[in-house]
Amino acid sequence: MNNRKQLKLWMHIGVWLLAFFIHTLVFSRFYSLPLSLLRGLLNVAPMALLFYANIWLVNRYFDKKSYWRFALYSGALVLLLTFFGCALICRFLT
Repeated sequence: MNNRKQLKLWMHIGVWLLAFFIHTLVFSRFYSLPLSLLRGLLNVAPMALLFYANIWLVNRYFDKKSYWRFALYSGALVLLLTFFGCALICRFLT
């Protein structure tokens, strides 16, 4: 792996770690540290998944002017993440 790719990879890792730690820091004022870490992970990980899945969808469909497929798959991705997010919330609250 060349230096440019390594830099790009570390920048992505750094941004997501920063988002995770900021989220954890904010919620550690209201919850215990272990619960804040869990909340940070369960909130930032789906955002990262959505971000990278959307990049893949844009490259595969939107850039090739297949707008309907892009909209269909993007909508399905959002619904899927919403469903799993609600399932996780219901699981932890009951």
